[in-house]
Amino acid sequence: MLKWYNDCFVQNSMKKSFEKIKGEINAGTCKSTVHLIVVSLNKEDVFDILNMKELKYEGKQAEEGYDGNIYVVGIAKSRDEAKELAGSIISSYYTQRGTLDVRSFFEDKKNEFN
Repeated sequence: MLKWYNDCFVQNSMKKSFEKIKGEINAGTCKSTVHLIVVSLNKEDVFDILNMKELKYEGKQAEEGYDGNIYVVGIAKSRDEAKELAGSIISSYYTQRGTLDVRSFFEDKKNEFN
């Protein structure tokens, strides 16, 4: 199941259509090519970037002993734009907190995902 961060980071060009696309993604009817920035399943990485075709990843998560949820922190149209947005999230976090432990921040905020 997808869980969306309440303050999800959205690529600027998608801000107007975000709620519509999010609804389509949740309903499984999204035909747009979008990329989700999610909290990584492996403990070594901060984020994974998944395109809509990779959402079968959810089954892998359950196999690896996680709670069966994919935690979405951001969304962008292309993989390159998702990489830029992920970098911006990390940079912003570092500027605000002075640490690069972004993964722990989102893991501690799981109650802020719907």
